[in-house]
Amino acid sequence: MAISLTAFRQNLFQHVKAVLADETGGIEITTRSGSVVLVNEAELRSLREFHHLFSSPANAKALLESLERSRKGDYKVVTMAELHALAKGE
Repeated sequence: MAISLTAFRQNLFQHVKAVLADETGGIEITTRSGSVVLVNEAELRSLREFHHLFSSPANAKALLESLERSRKGDYKVVTMAELHALAKGE
């Protein structure tokens, strides 16, 4: 959704409540000199994490290959205890 800065200011609280309730989007606020987007904190953290994970071509490749393997059923289900043991190197 895109609105003018004036419209945003006129109903600031309702727009902020709407953004907080919607974890998948935000509000584009347009001005004469450009636009900004108001997103909730969870969405911003998610975007930053995605950027971090895919900022390295090698890491991006490994993640995409892993996703493809899981789609083909090539994975192993482990318990939390097994995962802890793997993390400790046991």
